[in-house]
Amino acid sequence: MSAFAPHPSLAPFANQAGGMFFFDSSQGSQSIVLIHGNGDEADTWRHLFLPLAKQYRVIAPDLPGFGRSQTQESSIQGFARSLLGLLDELQLPTVHLVGSSLGAVVAASLASTAPTRVQSLCLIGGAAPTLGGLQVTPAIAPLLEFGRGEAYYNGLRQAGQDAAFATLKPYYHDLEALPKTDLEFLHQRVWERVQSDTQRDAFFAALRSLFAPIPLELAMPTQLIWGETDQIIPISHAQQMLIEVPQARLEVVAKAGHLPHQEQPETTLAILLPFLTP
Repeated sequence: MSAFAPHPSLAPFANQAGGMFFFDSSQGSQSIVLIHGNGDEADTWRHLFLPLAKQYRVIAPDLPGFGRSQTQESSIQGFARSLLGLLDELQLPTVHLVGSSLGAVVAASLASTAPTRVQSLCLIGGAAPTLGGLQVTPAIAPLLEFGRGEAYYNGLRQAGQDAAFATLKPYYHDLEALPKTDLEFLHQRVWERVQSDTQRDAFFAALRSLFAPIPLELAMPTQLIWGETDQIIPISHAQQMLIEVPQARLEVVAKAGHLPHQEQPETTLAILLPFLTP
């Protein structure tokens, strides 16, 4: 199997355009763009893609430098520009944006710079660093140091596949409680990430770009979805967003960490669908 092979449920929807890989359900009068987080790929949406595709055209790209997309500028603004280029390529005048973690910050940046292109905004476990920047949590701090982070990443190649898989634990409420098929997929996928210099470089460039304030103006309907036990981006960031973005609302997902769309997809969909179709 080739590296970063699409999840079997998503493989029929694989596409390429302008150096960017994306899944595209192709049908629907309204479109949703799903933006993954740092060190992840579009396959993170494997549990939401098909249910959403029953009502919408669903597009889930690999951000530049991640997974199967070619490397471009690995920064918040660079990712936003690449996504706007994809929307132009697909001739989509307006879309709903859903972003996870880094993808949430990218979605907020795109929505602020091109508000006429965004019908609504859903941020999952990722709030925009509009004032003093994101807080550096203990799980993230060692990775921000130039050289130290890369050495740690490269060291996982010698530590082995199980050690690489164990690095996922802080991102979940209970990693081992995931379905067996998810565990098998993630066990292989995290090893492919560790072996990829391109993914490594994009990961650290994106991570270090997250901690500079980005001035934003968000006027569209905004939904925040947060895992109850998120260890990566504390829920205090969501609470700050509620102050800065008066129209935003927050829902907290029980028994979920940083990736509620993977751990509790049914609950996440139960929040997302009514928001998209009020």
